[in-house]
Amino acid sequence: MSTSREQAISALKTLVAGVGMSLTEDDLDILERNEEEADKHKDRLLKISKAIYYGFFNCAAEGIVLVPESRIVDEFGHSLEDNYPEANEVFLKFAKTYWTLRVLEFSLIKNEREWIPTYLLVNLDQTIGPLFFPFPGPAKIAPSRREKDQRELLQKSGANIDIEEFMRGNPILIRDRKSSAQGVGAAAVEAAEISKQLESFCSDCITALGIALDIAIKDRHEYEAGFNKAMDMLSEVRIPCEVPKGVPKKDRPRILAEIKRYAEIAGIPYNKLSPLNQLIVTIPPYVFYCLEKYLPNDLGLREEARHLMNTRGFPRYLQENLGYPISQKIKGAFWIPKPLGFLSRLFGFGRRH
Repeated sequence: MSTSREQAISALKTLVAGVGMSLTEDDLDILERNEEEADKHKDRLLKISKAIYYGFFNCAAEGIVLVPESRIVDEFGHSLEDNYPEANEVFLKFAKTYWTLRVLEFSLIKNEREWIPTYLLVNLDQTIGPLFFPFPGPAKIAPSRREKDQRELLQKSGANIDIEEFMRGNPILIRDRKSSAQGVGAAAVEAAEISKQLESFCSDCITALGIALDIAIKDRHEYEAGFNKAMDMLSEVRIPCEVPKGVPKKDRPRILAEIKRYAEIAGIPYNKLSPLNQLIVTIPPYVFYCLEKYLPNDLGLREEARHLMNTRGFPRYLQENLGYPISQKIKGAFWIPKPLGFLSRLFGFGRRH
């Protein structure tokens, strides 16, 4: 069986071939350099980055996979056809290329975090994924805006993708429109303003949860076992001090049910989530529990919390505005490699979604 490195190099060769480019021996040598040495070759690496970006869309037009498609089922527990029953062939081809990229990316983040190709492939995913395969929770932007941005990106890519067919058979848009019609996740959702006191309380909750879950995962306790281990630690020791306690065993089933619901919305089984996404889907149910049980007995603060808990964008605010930055400060099991300095400007428009 080939290693993650061999699979990554093969994937990069496939992607650049999508725009008629090939990796030379010098390129392969550059890819093995450390970040400081690679900076001396930034012009070539930027050219490679652009090639894999545009090459991705050309590969997606053909449904070219970057690792065996069977690994999608191995990693996530179901096939793309099962996960996207509304999809047509044009969308499924695109999804095959994208989700095989994700499978490879997960393996690289776990085993090859400081490697240049890992940075390149993670950067590619962070540019494309949030627009076409948002995770987790309800739509962050209106379906009409998402469709407009998708059309724009597909058109600019120059790939031979039937854009009208892609939109007709796009289950992400189909589900977004259905939710919008039902009044769920409609339009852009923004959390209401939050006081510094309540934001500090929520940040402390997330920090404590992150530290405890990181320890649990490092001790080889993941998913339900990891959640329970983290709750035990939070119940026994305040991590850090002056933060709420854990969740008593009698209250955990409903919290876990909510956590699994967030994973289900994202289309990935809870027991297949990466460590970072285990934290991300746990944040809203845990913080909501803490707001109910441990918030100081201040009438104004409790009223603010009650209002925010009924604000559609609040869970995403907890995940994105507070949770993700906190996770990257904790690092550990949650660390995601950031683009190299000279790559951080590349295709930055994709991250607005």
